[in-house]
Amino acid sequence: MSEYTADDFSRTNIATRGAGELARRMDPEGWLQWKYVASDGSEGWLADERMAAEGWVPVLVDLRWENRRLEAGAEGVVSLDGLKAAWEAAEEATECRKGDVLIRRDDYEGYTVYPAASDGPLVLSRILSRAPKREPWEDLADVLGDFAIHDKDGDEYPDVLAQRLYERGVRVTGGDDDE
Repeated sequence: MSEYTADDFSRTNIATRGAGELARRMDPEGWLQWKYVASDGSEGWLADERMAAEGWVPVLVDLRWENRRLEAGAEGVVSLDGLKAAWEAAEEATECRKGDVLIRRDDYEGYTVYPAASDGPLVLSRILSRAPKREPWEDLADVLGDFAIHDKDGDEYPDVLAQRLYERGVRVTGGDDDE
């Protein structure tokens, strides 16, 4: 399942998936809006909802603002126009992940760019760039801690144990009572 919604796909014209798969919004008013070409050369049609469900990634770029942002970065200068362009191009979302780069616009103080300190709700800010996603088994590795597979030298590998347990259906479902 994708982190994007059908609404995200309804607001763009191009999407990608993996290496070499491309889709174009060809029939915005139709039942199947997207025509795609798979990496094996096959073609087909999908609706916005299926694009989200099948892991496609919408390409959301306003080239006017992107060009201004690139020009500012090439000059090593961040101008007010560059910050405005970054604000306009930033993702509007209700949730952020720890490490996402956020931008906030304030009528009195201008723009502030900062990293998200934790996962949680996003208020009055937009996302400039997303932090890398964690592997699905990494939460389990955090919980396992010292309960790990050891090598011949005694080094611990909780990630290996977590991956093996995750493959067999073990999931982290609740919070830590100590926090």
